[in-house]
Amino acid sequence: MTKVLLVDDEESFLELTKFFLLRQPGIEVETATSAKEAMAKMSSADFDAVVSDYQMPEMNGVEFLKILRLEGMNIPFILLTGKGGEGVAIEALNNGADFYLQKGRDPLAQQTELLHTISRLVEYRQSEEALRESEERYRMLAESSPEFIYIVGSDGKVRYVNSFAASQLGLPSEEIIGKALGELFPPEISRRLLSNVGRVISDGKTLRVENKVAYPGHEAWLETVLAPLRSSEGKVDSVLGLSRDVSERISAEEALRIGEARLRLITDNLQDMVAQVDAKGVYVYASPSHKSVLGYDPEDLIGKTLFEFIHPDHLDSVVETFTSVARTSTPATLDVRFRHSAGHYVWLNTVSKRLLDPEGNVVGGLVAGRDVTARKQVEDSLKKSELFLNSVFSSIQDGISVLDKDLNIVKVNTTMEFWYRHNMPLVGKKCYQAYHSRESHCEVCPTAQSLQTGKAAFEFVPKIGPEGKVVGWLDLYSFPMLDPSTGELTGVIEYVRDATDRKYFEDALRQANEKLNLLGSVTRHDTLNQLSVLMGWLGIVQETVTEHPTSEHLAAIQKAALAIQKELEFTADYESVGVKKPIWMGIGEACKQGISALSPRGVVVTINLDGIEVLADQMLDKVFHNLADNSLRHGKKVSKIWVHVEESENGLTVIYEDDGVGIAEADKERIFKRGEGKHTGYGLDLVKGILGIAGISIRETGVPGKGARFEMLVPPGNYRIVRQQG
Repeated sequence: MTKVLLVDDEESFLELTKFFLLRQPGIEVETATSAKEAMAKMSSADFDAVVSDYQMPEMNGVEFLKILRLEGMNIPFILLTGKGGEGVAIEALNNGADFYLQKGRDPLAQQTELLHTISRLVEYRQSEEALRESEERYRMLAESSPEFIYIVGSDGKVRYVNSFAASQLGLPSEEIIGKALGELFPPEISRRLLSNVGRVISDGKTLRVENKVAYPGHEAWLETVLAPLRSSEGKVDSVLGLSRDVSERISAEEALRIGEARLRLITDNLQDMVAQVDAKGVYVYASPSHKSVLGYDPEDLIGKTLFEFIHPDHLDSVVETFTSVARTSTPATLDVRFRHSAGHYVWLNTVSKRLLDPEGNVVGGLVAGRDVTARKQVEDSLKKSELFLNSVFSSIQDGISVLDKDLNIVKVNTTMEFWYRHNMPLVGKKCYQAYHSRESHCEVCPTAQSLQTGKAAFEFVPKIGPEGKVVGWLDLYSFPMLDPSTGELTGVIEYVRDATDRKYFEDALRQANEKLNLLGSVTRHDTLNQLSVLMGWLGIVQETVTEHPTSEHLAAIQKAALAIQKELEFTADYESVGVKKPIWMGIGEACKQGISALSPRGVVVTINLDGIEVLADQMLDKVFHNLADNSLRHGKKVSKIWVHVEESENGLTVIYEDDGVGIAEADKERIFKRGEGKHTGYGLDLVKGILGIAGISIRETGVPGKGARFEMLVPPGNYRIVRQQG
C-alpha cells in the first residue's frame, strides 16, 4: 500500500486529486491544507510520497521541502504549482525535489502524469533503499566476520579490506586501501600472492590455496579462496579473497599424530575410568583406573558385558541409553550404580558415545565413568533437608506466603491454603487478588514498603472471606528476601498471624478502660470541684487569720491541696496513655502541635521531621509538649530548640535538643522517674510512658552546660518515609 500526503491550501483541488488517486488500487491518501499541518501529520505517521503546492500561506512548498530535507527525510517530493517559470522548478530541484508539475494544464492528463510519477518515484526510492540495505548487510557481514575479506585489483593494489584483516596487519583500513601487496608483505609472500591473483584474473576461475603468511609479530597458516570479480562488461578486473586462519587445524593435525601415540598413555593414567565396548556391550578395553575405583583388574573385564555389573534397578535405563546412543552422534549422560569387586555398589556418572567404522557402521562405544558416590550422598542429604524444611513450612500454624518482586505468589504453606481456600489456587496470583479480593494494590501495604526499603515492615490488616467481607484480623509481617551471592532483593516473605481473638479482647479491654476512664473522669471532676471549694475557703481563712503559727499551718494545708490537684490533673493525661491502639501519624505534625501550644516567645524552634510517619500512641504531641515545657521551665537560657532525625540499622532516632543549661549527669536517669523532677516529675514520666506504648525508648544524652538532648529510638518497622525530606 502506497501512502501519499497531499498538501494544498485549495481544498477543492485537494479533493479532486485525492479522488483521482484513490481510483488507483494500492494507494492511500491523506490531505493537509498547510505545510505546518503536513509536518504535524508526518511526525505521527509514515508516508511514501509527498505532493505539495508551491504557493501557500505562512510557508510555501519549497520552504516546506527544505525543512524535510534538513530533518533528514528522504521521502519522494513532487512540487505542484500554478506559478510558472523555470526559477521555481530550479529552486525546487536544487533543494531536493524529485519532480515538478505545473497546474493549469489538462486536469486528466495532469492527474495521470502525477499518478505515474508517484508510482515511479516510490518504486525507485524503494529499490534504492533495498539496494542500500542489501549493500549495508553485506558490508556489516564482512566487517563482523572473523575471517580475512579483501579485494585486490588487477594492478595488485588493495581495493577493500575488512576490519579483521586490517587488525591482523596492524594498520587502519584506510591506510591499507590503495597500497600494493608488495608494500604490505615481505617480497616472497607478496610475489606468491600476486601470482595467485594474476592466475585467477587470467583463468577467471576460483582458486583454493593454503599458505603461511607473516604478520607483524607472528606467522599463521591461511586457507584462502580467491574468486574472480567481473566488471559490468563481464571482464575480470579484480579478485575477492576470503582467508581463514587454519593454524589451529594444522597444529591439531600435527598434534593428532603425536596425540595418538600418547592416547593410551593418558587413558592408562586417568583417575576417571575409560572403557571401549563392542556393539553388544562387551568390554574391549578398560583403563587401569577400574582397579582403583571398582576393584577390578582391566584384563578381568575384557570379554564380559558391562550389563552384568549394573544394579538391577538401573539395568533397563542402561540398556535404553546404550540403544539410543547407537542411533545418534550425541553423547548420553547417565548416573548408575555399578557393582564393586567387594560386592557393594558405587555410584558412577557415565558419558557414552558411539564408535563408527569408516563406512559409518556402529561398531561399539566409548564409556567414561567417574565415581560420584560422595556427591550422591550429599544430594541425598539435601533432599532429606528439603523434605524436612517443607515439612516445617507446612506445619507452621501461622500463615507463610512467599512473593516475588512483582507481588506474584510463589509459594504458600497449608495454613494460607486453608484460610484462602475460596481463592485456590493461590500460587501465580497477585497477593492483593488472592488475599484481599482486589484488582489493584492495597493503599497501605507493608510488603510494598519492604520491597521499596529493603527492610522489614508490619501492618494490621483485615482477613477477607469468600464474599469479600471482613471475617477476622491478621498481623502481617513482611521480610525482604536477598540473593545470598549478590545481595539483590528477590522478593518478600509474608508471615501472617491470626489476631482475631486478640482484637476481640483488645476491643473488650478498650471498652472496659473507657468505662473506668469515665468513672475516673466523673470522680476527678467532682473531687477537683470540692478542692476548688476547699481552696476558696482556705483563701478566705488565710485573709482573716494572721497570727503565727496558724497561718503557717493553713499554708501547709493549701500546699497539700495544690499537690492533690496536680496529682488529679496528671491522672487525666496518664489515663489516656495506651487506651487507644497506636496509629500511623506524621511525627512532624505532632511535634509542631505539641510545641506550638506553649507559644515559646523569644525561642527559635526548628523542626525537620517532614515526610516521616511513626506508629505511636495518639498522645504523641504530649511528648514534644512536655519536652519543650521542660526546656522553657528549667533550661534558664534557652534561645533555640531543634528537632531532627538520624536513621541507622537500629531504627530511626528522633532527636530533641535545646541550648539551655542541660541536665547534670546524676539526674539523667532520675528525671524519667515519677516524683524525681524539680517539681512533681510527672512530665518526663508521662513522656516515657507514651513512647513505651509503641516500643519507643528515650534517653538524655546532652552535655551539661551546653544543652539538653533527648534521643527517642523508633524500632524498624514502626516508622516509614512517605516522601524525601527537604
